[in-house]
Amino acid sequence: MAYLMSAYYNEIHPYRAGVLLERMEEGLLPAGVVDMQDIREVQAHELLEFTQIHLFAGIGGFPLGLRLAGWPDHRPILTAGFPCQPVSSAGKRLAQRDERWLWPEVARIVRDLRPPLVLLENVSGLLVRGMGDVLGGLATCGYDAEWQVLSAAAVGAPHLRRRVWILAYPAGSRWHGGQGCGEHVRRPSLRRPRPGDGGSVAYPPSCGCERRPPSNCGEATGGKAVPDWRDAHRCAMADAAGIGCQLAGSPRGWWSGPEDGGTACPGCPTQPGLGGNPHGLSARLDAHRWPAPRGEEQYEWEPPRTVAAQMPYRRQRLAALGDAVVPQVVAEVVRRWGLVS
Repeated sequence: MAYLMSAYYNEIHPYRAGVLLERMEEGLLPAGVVDMQDIREVQAHELLEFTQIHLFAGIGGFPLGLRLAGWPDHRPILTAGFPCQPVSSAGKRLAQRDERWLWPEVARIVRDLRPPLVLLENVSGLLVRGMGDVLGGLATCGYDAEWQVLSAAAVGAPHLRRRVWILAYPAGSRWHGGQGCGEHVRRPSLRRPRPGDGGSVAYPPSCGCERRPPSNCGEATGGKAVPDWRDAHRCAMADAAGIGCQLAGSPRGWWSGPEDGGTACPGCPTQPGLGGNPHGLSARLDAHRWPAPRGEEQYEWEPPRTVAAQMPYRRQRLAALGDAVVPQVVAEVVRRWGLVS
């Protein structure tokens, strides 16, 4: 199939659709079409001429993040940050019984369109209220999937904003890339890992990868594959820089440095290689500047804060920002999965 260099944005809210048009005119987003049609009415055959397809496009966080990561505008991908209200811990938690549960519509378009890559985002509540439906739906469509949890704080933002990110591709088409040797790829399961399980959290003895778990990881599990995904995450975090950090040390000591009163363990970096709430920013993230937190004095480079009564479209702006994805997080997710060279 030949793809043309154009993008499709589906966004039903007029204010957000207007923002997308303005950002395209400014050259910040790939040029394309903004469709305000209800996603239930969107048909896959209408999207065949487009390269990038952004469902629930919001104010353009996905395409902007792809550009920040170096993703070419002509490279095909489908993204969707489908509504989070049905699975959010802040709502009624009705999940599939909520009329705003629109994942089936995304799955329908994926099944009919067959894009080479699908990138999804939702709140962390999806893990306990709909992850099985999403992964099962992708499998029914003939797609394999990988997932990770990453917060905005992981790229230096002054707020947490913890989100689930899912990458899907036609079954069997996964390339070798990303971090590590590429042979221990996360394969999500519909059940919690049990003792003795291998899969995504195991380190294959024959792969020759240098990124091994720290020595205490084997002790905690009796020398077997890590039985719980949280243990695997902690081990990977501790050994992110290949230093074999022992988890028995002070958690604060690992995250903080001597300059702010922490007691760093010997050999531990004060700026960890993976996310969470890191102390400081890695060199790759130093270019990002975030505004001063609420209640603190503004930085010199910040524009003056506007009085709420004088801010036009304040409610629409706050709602759009609340539903948006952080472009810098999109870029970091794309890099972590090795989707760009």
